[in-house]
Amino acid sequence: MLRLRHGHPSIARGSFEHSQADGLVAGWQRRLDRDHTAVLIDYGVPSAETQVRHLPRGAVLQALWPAAAGTTAAADKEGSITVTLPGQTLRV
Repeated sequence: MLRLRHGHPSIARGSFEHSQADGLVAGWQRRLDRDHTAVLIDYGVPSAETQVRHLPRGAVLQALWPAAAGTTAAADKEGSITVTLPGQTLRV
């Protein structure tokens, strides 16, 4: 987590933007200049699906942690991406 913080200015010094709560999923975004980071936490036991909103059109979410989570599809014209999180996980 410290490596992520030091490697991404938005995590270390960025503004908090677009916090969300969707059932047992909490999330927020941090931004500093062109560096934009989304954080999602699934507090529930089962997998959960949630929307990450307020993204630039065409934005693609690339997993920083865990890296094995991969990449999701590009944001739609409303700036949303649907993400499925396994139960009790964190995604950055």
